[in-house]
Amino acid sequence: MNKALSIGLTAVGGLAFFTVSFLAFARLSGVPLHKVAVVGPILIPLLGIEPPSDEPQTPTGPAPKEFGSAQEVVRASVGALGAFSLPPPFEREGLQRLSDELKAKRAESDRRAEALAAKERDLADQLARLEHMSLDLSRLRDEFEAREAALELRAQEVQRDESAKDEAEAARWGKLGRLLAGLEPKDAGQRLLQHSPEDAARILGSLEPAKAAQILMALPKESWAAYSDAYAGLAD
Repeated sequence: MNKALSIGLTAVGGLAFFTVSFLAFARLSGVPLHKVAVVGPILIPLLGIEPPSDEPQTPTGPAPKEFGSAQEVVRASVGALGAFSLPPPFEREGLQRLSDELKAKRAESDRRAEALAAKERDLADQLARLEHMSLDLSRLRDEFEAREAALELRAQEVQRDESAKDEAEAARWGKLGRLLAGLEPKDAGQRLLQHSPEDAARILGSLEPAKAAQILMALPKESWAAYSDAYAGLAD
């Protein structure tokens, strides 16, 4: 391609890009094209734009009303705000009614607060009584457990003493039984008569049944029945 033609096309493209960019910038900034220095007078004839007239335009609408003094401005403002206000009597009645309602709600709130405070005091008193009762019950439980342990210990001691006593009596009856077993039945019967039928039955109970029967048969007839019944009862 011819070098001169290439340079010419490049120059035309650059000028077109510059023109479009400049017009977009002027449009966005709001500045009239004929007021832009240097570039504006050059682009207006090229683009075929007719520059606007510099003569002042006379407004066609009614002229705005001007206020003469500051007092007039204030009076106008107050008059505009007066449209949103009520006459004094109605305003006072509304404020008085609102004040009465607020006082009534305040009094009701105070009564509820006092009632809640009273309930809280009652609950606190009940809680204190329950805690006191719990302490009393705990003390009574400890005392009952201590007494129960003491009674259990005493019962064990009594049982141990009774067992020791029974063992001692059994040893005593066994010793007497061994003495009678070494005698003749008649002599053993005479010795047995020195004891009550109940004690004699315990002595005979420590012997063999055959030996006990021999001693009973050696007893006199008038004593045999009582001693035999006592021995039979011990066996049952």
